[in-house]
Amino acid sequence: MSPGDYERFRLQLEAQFRADVELLSEAYRTKLRAYETVCRARGELDAQPWAPPDVSRSLPEAAAPSAAEETPAAPEAPFPPQPPAKTRAYEMLNAISGAVAQMPEVFDKHDIGRALGFAPRRATLSRILGDLVLDGALAIAEAGTGKRPTRFRKVSR
Repeated sequence: MSPGDYERFRLQLEAQFRADVELLSEAYRTKLRAYETVCRARGELDAQPWAPPDVSRSLPEAAAPSAAEETPAAPEAPFPPQPPAKTRAYEMLNAISGAVAQMPEVFDKHDIGRALGFAPRRATLSRILGDLVLDGALAIAEAGTGKRPTRFRKVSR
């Protein structure tokens, strides 16, 4: 394993560790709020909320990188652009509908991904395209089989 690979792997492990600690901390706070709610419902607790404990979210001293260890990481291979982390239900529908409007007469899901600039989640794309077929805006030109995706045809209204 080259030093660059080792450093990238170590940084990924540290990021995963931080995310895991955050998840555990949030789970603890959620359990504490649930316990408070039960105690209040029983009348065992006054109306004052408990102060949440101070949970450290930093790396332990042994895992924290020193200044001497830090080396610039080699540039990683670019990943395909991803959709926004959190979208509202109508945003993806509007984006896909807009992409369909720009499509040629017959197209498939890969054409939509290229028009959007990212590949939407398969389930979301399938549901929205299915809804557009049910609404009569699209028709299935050729059913997909195996590795060949379903091809859709625009229907003029």
